[in-house]
Amino acid sequence: MNDLGNDVMWIDMTKIFLNKSTYEGEFKDNEPHGKGVNTLPNGNVQEGEFREGGLWNGTYKDKDGNLISNVIEGNHYY
Repeated sequence: MNDLGNDVMWIDMTKIFLNKSTYEGEFKDNEPHGKGVNTLPNGNVQEGEFREGGLWNGTYKDKDGNLISNVIEGNHYY
């Protein structure tokens, strides 16, 4: 830990979660926040801008790259 407080942003890190999903990108307060890619255990991929741990603006695709939904301001549009 460092003395820079909670507003630190770590860039280009990878975090592997217990459910075996992986997130690679920017973090804030130890949560995905900023640009990144989240690969789920089933191979589906969330890519774009994350805020406070969730996809805020971007795309959600299946393991074959087919679009499942666009995500705009945290809302999925199918």
